Amino acid sequence: MTPKEYALHRSEVLQEIVKLQYNLRENRPGDNIPQPENMRPAVKDDIVKNAVLWYPASKYREKFWRVVDEVLYPYDDWKGYTAEDGCRLGLSGAFVEVV
Repeated sequence: MTPKEYALHRSEVLQEIVKLQYNLRENRPGDNIPQPENMRPAVKDDIVKNAVLWYPASKYREKFWRVVDEVLYPYDDWKGYTAEDGCRLGLSGAFVEVV
Protein backbone atom coordinates (compact mmCIF):
# COMPACT_ATOMS: atom_id res chain seq x y z
CA MET A 1 0.00 0.00 0.00
CA THR A 2 1.39 3.36 -0.98
CA PRO A 3 1.17 6.39 1.31
CA LYS A 4 -1.52 7.89 -0.93
CA GLU A 5 -3.54 4.65 -0.82
CA TYR A 6 -3.09 4.52 2.94
CA ALA A 7 -4.31 8.12 3.32
CA LEU A 8 -7.45 7.31 1.30
CA HIS A 9 -8.05 4.10 3.25
CA ARG A 10 -7.55 5.94 6.55
CA SER A 11 -10.05 8.61 5.54
CA GLU A 12 -12.65 5.98 4.64
CA VAL A 13 -12.15 4.11 7.92
CA LEU A 14 -12.42 7.30 9.98
CA GLN A 15 -15.64 8.23 8.18
CA GLU A 16 -17.07 4.82 9.00
CA ILE A 17 -16.08 5.26 12.67
CA VAL A 18 -17.94 8.58 12.79
CA LYS A 19 -21.06 6.89 11.37
CA LEU A 20 -20.84 4.10 13.95
CA GLN A 21 -20.41 6.57 16.82
CA TYR A 22 -23.45 8.50 15.62
CA ASN A 23 -25.41 5.24 15.52
CA LEU A 24 -24.42 4.49 19.13
CA ARG A 25 -25.52 7.94 20.30
CA GLU A 26 -28.84 7.72 18.46
CA ASN A 27 -29.67 4.28 19.88
CA ARG A 28 -28.59 4.90 23.48
CA PRO A 29 -31.50 4.54 25.93
CA GLY A 30 -32.23 7.76 27.81
CA ASP A 31 -31.53 8.39 31.47
CA ASN A 32 -35.24 8.22 32.30
CA ILE A 33 -35.49 4.44 31.91
CA PRO A 34 -36.43 2.56 35.09
CA GLN A 35 -33.48 1.76 37.30
CA PRO A 36 -32.99 -1.82 38.46
CA GLU A 37 -34.83 -2.62 41.67
CA ASN A 38 -32.02 -4.72 43.11
CA MET A 39 -28.95 -2.47 43.41
CA ARG A 40 -26.08 -2.09 45.86
CA PRO A 41 -23.47 0.65 46.30
CA ALA A 42 -20.61 0.29 43.84
CA VAL A 43 -17.12 -0.56 45.08
CA LYS A 44 -13.78 -0.14 43.32
CA ASP A 45 -13.88 -3.69 41.93
CA ASP A 46 -17.11 -2.80 40.07
CA ILE A 47 -15.34 -0.21 37.93
CA VAL A 48 -14.33 -2.35 34.96
CA LYS A 49 -14.59 -1.68 31.24
CA ASN A 50 -18.20 -1.90 29.94
CA ALA A 51 -19.74 -2.02 33.42
CA VAL A 52 -23.01 -0.12 33.88
CA LEU A 53 -23.09 2.18 36.90
CA TRP A 54 -26.35 3.74 38.07
CA TYR A 55 -26.66 7.07 39.87
CA PRO A 56 -30.08 7.44 41.56
CA ALA A 57 -31.71 10.85 41.81
CA SER A 58 -30.76 13.04 44.73
CA LYS A 59 -31.63 16.56 45.76
CA TYR A 60 -28.67 17.71 43.63
CA ARG A 61 -29.24 15.76 40.40
CA GLU A 62 -31.56 13.71 38.23
CA LYS A 63 -31.02 9.94 38.01
CA PHE A 64 -28.67 8.70 35.29
CA TRP A 65 -26.55 5.73 34.24
CA ARG A 66 -23.20 5.42 32.48
CA VAL A 67 -21.04 2.74 30.86
CA VAL A 68 -17.38 2.53 31.93
CA ASP A 69 -15.24 3.22 28.88
CA GLU A 70 -11.82 3.61 30.50
CA VAL A 71 -10.79 2.77 34.06
CA LEU A 72 -8.74 5.58 35.63
CA TYR A 73 -8.59 5.44 39.44
CA PRO A 74 -11.25 2.94 40.57
CA TYR A 75 -10.90 3.89 44.24
CA ASP A 76 -11.54 7.61 43.54
CA ASP A 77 -14.98 9.00 44.41
CA TRP A 78 -14.93 11.53 41.55
CA LYS A 79 -12.48 10.43 38.82
CA GLY A 80 -12.64 6.66 38.91
CA TYR A 81 -13.40 6.20 35.23
CA THR A 82 -14.23 7.85 31.94
CA ALA A 83 -17.76 7.07 30.77
CA GLU A 84 -18.83 6.40 27.19
CA ASP A 85 -19.92 10.03 26.89
CA GLY A 86 -16.48 11.33 27.89
CA CYS A 87 -17.42 12.38 31.44
CA ARG A 88 -15.21 11.44 34.37
CA LEU A 89 -17.14 9.88 37.21
CA GLY A 90 -16.45 7.79 40.27
CA LEU A 91 -17.85 5.84 43.18
CA SER A 92 -19.66 8.76 44.82
CA GLY A 93 -23.36 7.91 44.57
CA ALA A 94 -22.76 4.99 42.18
CA PHE A 95 -24.70 1.74 42.33
CA VAL A 96 -24.57 -1.52 40.40
CA GLU A 97 -27.32 -4.00 39.66
CA VAL A 98 -27.27 -7.18 41.73
CA VAL A 99 -27.98 -10.10 39.42
